[in-house]
Parts: sequence; C-alpha cells; structure tokens
Amino acid sequence: MKNSKFILILALITFVVCGFPLLIYGIKNTFFLSIDPDIVYITNALLYTKYAIISYVDHPGTPSIMLLYYLFFPLRIYAKYFLHTGFIEWSFDNFGLLTYLCRFFELLVFCSSLFIFLKSISTFIKSNLLIIFAWVSIFVLLGFDWGVRVVPENFSFFLTAIWLLIFTKFIKSRSYILNIILVILSGFAVANKLTGIFLAVCSVTLPLFGKKLKLDQKFFKLETNIVLFLGSFYLGILPAVRHLTYIKSWIRSLFEHAGTHATGVAAVFDWPSYSGSVISLLTSHPFVFIYIGLSIVLVIWLLVKKKIRFTDPILYVFLITFLGILIFAKYPIIHYFFVNSILIVFCTTYFLTKINFKFLKYIIGILIIMAVMNLISFTNITSNQLGKYSNVSIYPTIKSWTPFWASDIFKEQFEASDSTNF
Repeated sequence: MKNSKFILILALITFVVCGFPLLIYGIKNTFFLSIDPDIVYITNALLYTKYAIISYVDHPGTPSIMLLYYLFFPLRIYAKYFLHTGFIEWSFDNFGLLTYLCRFFELLVFCSSLFIFLKSISTFIKSNLLIIFAWVSIFVLLGFDWGVRVVPENFSFFLTAIWLLIFTKFIKSRSYILNIILVILSGFAVANKLTGIFLAVCSVTLPLFGKKLKLDQKFFKLETNIVLFLGSFYLGILPAVRHLTYIKSWIRSLFEHAGTHATGVAAVFDWPSYSGSVISLLTSHPFVFIYIGLSIVLVIWLLVKKKIRFTDPILYVFLITFLGILIFAKYPIIHYFFVNSILIVFCTTYFLTKINFKFLKYIIGILIIMAVMNLISFTNITSNQLGKYSNVSIYPTIKSWTPFWASDIFKEQFEASDSTNF
C-alpha cells in the first residue's frame, strides 16, 4: 500500500509535467502539437463511427482507433440528445475541442500505463529508489511528448504494462493459463503497433520455462501459443479486416526492404543502409543507447559473477528485447524502439536488485540530468512549435489530410461550407 501511494504520486507528477502544454496553451494552439498521425487516428475513429470502416491500417493501429471510437460515445449522446445535431457535424465544427479531449484521454492512458508499469516493478522490489530509477528511466528512453499526442504508442504502453504485471506472476507460478493471457495481450499489442512483435516472441516461447514439462509438451504449447497469437492479432484488426491482404503485404514489404516505410534497397539486410541507420540513431538519441549499452555491460557482469542464471525468464526477455533492438535499428526511427525500451527499463531495474545499492543514488542522479535535458528539449520544441501556429486556422490542415487518410470523412461539411471561413 505504501508503494502504491508513492507510485500514484509519481504518476500525478507525470500528468502535470507531460500535460503542461494542454494546461498552458489551451484548445486552439495545442491542436498543432502534432499532426501526424494524430489527425489520422481521430478521423479514422470518426470514420468508423459513421460508416463502420477504417481506412488507415499501416501500423495497423486498429485497437487505438477503436479505443477512440468508444471514447466518443458520451460525445455522441451529447450531440444527438442535447444539441440535436449529428456527431460528425459536431466534430467538424469542434474539431479543435475534440482533439484537445483526445489528447487529455491519451495523457490519462499514458499515466495509467506508467502507474501499472511501476506496480509491476514493485512486485519484486521494495526500494523506492529503484522505483524512482525506473520512473526516470522511462523519460530518458521515451521522452516527454507521448502523453499529449494521439498516437498508438500510449495504448502499446498500457498493453505492455499489463503484460509485465502478469509476467511477474507467471515467473512465480509458471502457470500456462497466465502464459495464454500474455500471448493474447501480445497479439493485441502487435495489432496496435507492429513494433510490439518481440513482446509476442517472448510470450509465445514462454513454455520453454514450464516446470516439469517434457519436450513434446513444450512444443505442443508452443504451437498452441502461435495459434492463440494469430487469433488475438486477428481479433485486434477485426474492425479493419477487409484490409487484411494489404496488412500482410505491408508487413512483408517492411521486412523485405532496408529503408523506412518499405523503401530503400530491396533486401532484408543491407549493410550500408543498416550502418547508416545505426549512426543516425546513435547521434540523434545518444542517451537511449548509452542506457542500453550500460544495461548490456551490467548483464554480462552479473552473468560472470553468477548473480543471475541463464534460465532466468527476465534475462530471456532482456535478450529477446535486445535482439529486437538490433533488428529495428535497420530503421532510423526511434519510436520503433518504444515497446522494447519499456522492456529494457523493466529488466534493467530487476538486474539492479543484484548489485550494491550504494551506487544507485549516483546512477539516479545521472539519469535525472538526462531526463531534465529531455524535458528542456520538449519544452523548447513545444513552445517554438505552438508559437508558429498561434494565428493559423485548423481547417486547411484537416482539409489536406482527411481525403487520403480518412476517406474524406468531412467532404460534405467542406462542400457545404463557405471556403472563405477557413
């Protein structure tokens, strides 16, 4: 209970720190915090509300879109029964407000995810210092801007945090029922964002750690897990299932090309492209890779000193996650590391329980400096970004984005409106 109160305080601090743009800049200005993919997700949720279709499936992103769709229910009731107008019409007239409310919702999802994540860590530690370490680590690796953007990463954080909470129970019991839950969660995580795939790899292969299981039993459960993963992934993309052929083609194209967004050399691996991507990531996000590098050094030291065993499930998750980082490094886009970064923080915090705590205060001090530098960067970028759009209408932006990305959801509204109003 004491840990829960402490973690809640950290989550509330996060709400204020990450949410300051919403509190300071107001409805109109914060619309321009981020356009891509925020408008795409909001307008596809509106598209599903009107036509029960989703046109955007690149991530695939379907669970996040559906989450927004359910969020709109109270607003739909308000528009229909109190304002006596259609919800799409209301959304068009109040798109700035709708975006603002979605950002607040995303901030709540992010902070709730952080709370659950820290709770999962508190199941194997009692030290508030280590909880602070994990809390600060999240902002060193992820930064501060996710919570005020309408992006799938926030729901990915939520699913990963739930996964970790259940995983800590699985470690103690090695229950196959818990393994099934982990597999299902990972299926939805991948349906939400393909970058969650290594969460699925960990989940599907956990029968290898089953107690008193024969080899054939382990393989049977492994095969069952693959079927369960595919089933949960299918359920996750079900509202957009008519695009299933495209999704499979998109995944294959990403795998078979060396560049971002299925571009570049047509090769699974191309050394010039890969090395260029790694150099770009290292130079643009040095704190992330210093953290990961030191985590690897810590793991090697613990193995040499026999303070952890190769059979430790958390070490296994760390190794799979690191493999994921190596693979995703072929793309110079840091948010592809999002789920893997959360897993790295979880594992590293666990590993720190195996060393002398007298060094922890110094480690946290260095991390706080890194996090503060990230916060200063976030504040400056936010101020500069929103300052440029203080007198800009939101409607030209909506008009330029919705025809391609959301099946022209506001076509009727733009046609009925006098263009001079925008």
